[in-house]
Amino acid sequence: MRRVHGRTHRPVLARAGETALTFIGHSGFFLQTDGFNVAIDPNFASWLYLLKRQRRPGVRVQDLPAVDLTLVTHAHFDHLHRPSLRAMAQASRRKGGRPVIVVPTLVKDLVSDLGFSEVVELGWWEEYRHGELTVTATPARHWGARVLKDHQRGFGGYVLRGREMSLYHAGDTAYFNGFREIGRRLAPELALLPIGAYNPPAFRNVHMSPADAVQAFLDLGSPTMVPMHYGSFRLSHEPMDEPLKLLAEEARRHQIAEQVLVMEEGDDLWLARATPRAWLEQGQKIEVSNAPTFFGPASYTILSDVEHHQITARVEIPARNAPQAVLLRLRHPAAAPIQSVQVNDQPWADFDPARELVRLIGLSGVVTVQVVY
Repeated sequence: MRRVHGRTHRPVLARAGETALTFIGHSGFFLQTDGFNVAIDPNFASWLYLLKRQRRPGVRVQDLPAVDLTLVTHAHFDHLHRPSLRAMAQASRRKGGRPVIVVPTLVKDLVSDLGFSEVVELGWWEEYRHGELTVTATPARHWGARVLKDHQRGFGGYVLRGREMSLYHAGDTAYFNGFREIGRRLAPELALLPIGAYNPPAFRNVHMSPADAVQAFLDLGSPTMVPMHYGSFRLSHEPMDEPLKLLAEEARRHQIAEQVLVMEEGDDLWLARATPRAWLEQGQKIEVSNAPTFFGPASYTILSDVEHHQITARVEIPARNAPQAVLLRLRHPAAAPIQSVQVNDQPWADFDPARELVRLIGLSGVVTVQVVY
């Protein structure tokens, strides 16, 4: 008997202005951003018919807060899992929520009886606004049929954009030249890309190999990639541990290893609170203590010196259960691009000048960040 690996975690809620992403498993994620809770392709199943789940989901439905918005990329059973969606909608209603679900065109009939307050269908490049969030449906190279005779159903990915972040979930897809257009039009900061179910080679007509995913990431031009669609269900012939090994090789070969963040089920990526421009007037000091995050309480101090085009941040990252990465956005009042960064008095190259974003990888304890604009 095979043991099911992985560990389930109880989520810690992000505060207003903070963004946190948790990996449920397979292609499923739970996102907290702009005061909303969002689920993408959530699947909590132990079995998909004859396929036994190999790794536990990272969170349990009953431990989630009320989910405001659910995105489903296509009708395949490993992405649109009706029992998971029904359980999540019912749990959200019991907690006072009015959950909305977004699906591709001609998929509404598969989810209309699951307890969602509204079902929204989107075709490629169509948008839906939910408060401060904008969801844009994006193209993919895949297919949408749930059974043999419903090939008319849509499929694709989504770019989710809020006030302070943008995220791309590719759904299921083979490599195609549309990634360049998605990057050009929508410029997502974080790319969730599938890397499994590519063997036999014919499967690459509808799925990406790790090498394909790296090329897609380069085409997108996003700062950070998180791999998905591997390890949970045995959907193809490659060994279950092969996708991550090949991804590591490809990332090293293309010199992007530090931009690829591998999340295990229940792992979280915390995007630190962005500082409104009005807060960073000359001499302004911001202090936040014990802000709740998925990896424990975090504290930070930000001091602006606009006259000398500098902002200094002192961030305390807990050593216990430290995240793989913290994305820190330090916004200049005049929206000037970042010229240089020092972390703990050493030059630091991992930043995005235009987005005013600094990526802190593998750090814990007290971290001092000085940004020159």
